[in-house]
Amino acid sequence: MPWRVDSIQAVAFNAPTTGQSPDALAVWQQLFQAGPDMFNRGQGAPAPVSTASGSIGSTQVTVTCQLGRVDIAISGSTDNPSEGPPAISDRESALASASEYLRLVATECSAFRVALVVGLSEQVDANEVPQHLAAAAGVAFPASSADCIYQFNLKRPFKSIPEMQMNRITTWASGIQQMISITVGQNSPPSGPAISPLAVRSIPIINWKLDFNSASAPNASVLPNIDAVVAELASEMLSIVQNGREAING
Repeated sequence: MPWRVDSIQAVAFNAPTTGQSPDALAVWQQLFQAGPDMFNRGQGAPAPVSTASGSIGSTQVTVTCQLGRVDIAISGSTDNPSEGPPAISDRESALASASEYLRLVATECSAFRVALVVGLSEQVDANEVPQHLAAAAGVAFPASSADCIYQFNLKRPFKSIPEMQMNRITTWASGIQQMISITVGQNSPPSGPAISPLAVRSIPIINWKLDFNSASAPNASVLPNIDAVVAELASEMLSIVQNGREAING
């Protein structure tokens, strides 16, 4: 079974200012020129955390703003939960959208670091998780092992900014996806809707996370070259998403 793309995340890191953080509603309106489906602002410490979310095309987008960073997460949507967790169907288009969001937000918040993160998964046989993980990551695990994880960071300089390193963090791990569903009755009693018991479906999976980001550099900045930096992150990411582990190289 091929790898599914579960999520794509764009992150802009900016210098934190005490008591101040970007506002998710303002970021959403800047990106989409419209209001979100949902918005929340919590009074957390050391500064408020705000979240805006809604449907954009065939995906769900969530903007989260907190002190020092802005996150834009893209996930799939589905009208048929029985088919399993939603996945992003058009990975190329979603990655292009995440890249454009990242360029805009990084410029607006004067980011000093940026990142693109892609989460993939593959459903596997519950009795053969270590074997599937070994085949995916290219390393051996004991046949009876559980909670397996394998990670490395293959750094290289940016072509657009040779003084700055690109972190290419790759992680494989075993896990479980759970689908939880409830049914609300159409004929509601006076006390409220009739709700059926929860139905839980557990699916053994292999998670594959790609976290590509710009490392901090004392003598270089991403902003003067933000278009080239984001394009390079996206190009590296897309090559691996399309071609698999074999595309990871030095």
